Amino acid sequence: MAVDSVRLPPGSTPAAGKPAAAIDPAELARLVEQADDDIAAAARHTGPPTEEAGGMDYLVTRKQKLLTVYLPLVLFTFVLLFPFYWMTVTTFKGKDELYDFERFSPFWVSNPTLANVKKLLFDTSYPQWLWNTLLVSFFATAIALLTSVLAAYAIERLRFKGSRWVGLAIYGAYLVPPSILFIPLAAMVFKLQLFDTRLALILTYPTFLIPFCTWLLM
Repeated sequence: MAVDSVRLPPGSTPAAGKPAAAIDPAELARLVEQADDDIAAAARHTGPPTEEAGGMDYLVTRKQKLLTVYLPLVLFTFVLLFPFYWMTVTTFKGKDELYDFERFSPFWVSNPTLANVKKLLFDTSYPQWLWNTLLVSFFATAIALLTSVLAAYAIERLRFKGSRWVGLAIYGAYLVPPSILFIPLAAMVFKLQLFDTRLALILTYPTFLIPFCTWLLM
C-alpha cells in the first residue's frame, strides 16, 4: 500500500512558526504491510468453525462428512440408478436367465443376447407406438403451455373484477380427480367421431394439463 501524504487529525494544528511533522511514506507503508501480515497469520491459526457458528460449518471432520453427506448420497444414488441397471440387464437376458434363478444370477448377464430387442423393434408395433407417443405429447404440451402462460399472465398481471375467483376456479379444476372426467370426455369423443385417433388424445390431455400449468405459473 503506497501512501503519498499524511493528514493531521481534525482539530490539531501545527505549532506557530513550526512546520508539521511529516511521516515517511515508506515507513508507513512498511507498518501497514506488517499489520496485514499479522492479520493473515492470526486467521491461519484460528481453529476450525464449530457447530455454534451456524449453517453447514459443523461438517468439518472427515467422519462427520462421511456420515452426513457421502453415505446418504451413495444410498440415494444406488436407489435412483438401480432400476435403470435392472432394465439394462434384463434387456440382454435370454428366457432361461429371466426365469431360472437357480442356475443364473438375476443381477448380471451370463449369455447376452439381442433377441428381446429384435422382437420389440421388428415383431411388434413399438416404433409406431413410440411415434404416437412423441406426436401426442408434443402437441398436447404445446397447447397446454401456450394456453397456461396466457391465462396465468392475465390472472396475475391484469387486474380485473373477479380475477381472484377465476384463479380459485382454476385451482379447483386442478383438484378434480381425472377419473371423474373420463366418462364425459369419452362421450364427447364418441359424439365427435374421434374415437381411437391421435387427435382425441391431443384434445383430451390439455384438459388435465391446463389447470395444473396455470396454477403452477400463477
